Amino acid sequence: MIAPAEVRTLAKLVDELSYYQLLELAPGAPASAVKQAYYAASRKLHPDANRHLAGADRELLERIAKRISEAYQVLRDQRRRQPQLHRGLRAQDGRLPSAEVGRQGSPDGGV
Repeated sequence: MIAPAEVRTLAKLVDELSYYQLLELAPGAPASAVKQAYYAASRKLHPDANRHLAGADRELLERIAKRISEAYQVLRDQRRRQPQLHRGLRAQDGRLPSAEVGRQGSPDGGV
């Protein structure tokens, strides 16, 4: 279970995080690690696993869960993963260009 305050904090950051950061992976992590990280994040952050949340907190958690699913869909596909590798490396240094932050919401990372 996740605390409501943690949901609110993560919701503020979720659109700024790279897919690698969202799944707590190092850029270039192997597909097996991507799968493990996705399942771990899903178990922790899936709305059905957090039925104690209601109203706005539940809606925020649903948005986070969708973003985690999106990250997995992109990172498991080698073709779609390549542009994310460069974004993940820059984000790891704390330098995520604002133009890329705006594109992160698209399923293919804006590419």
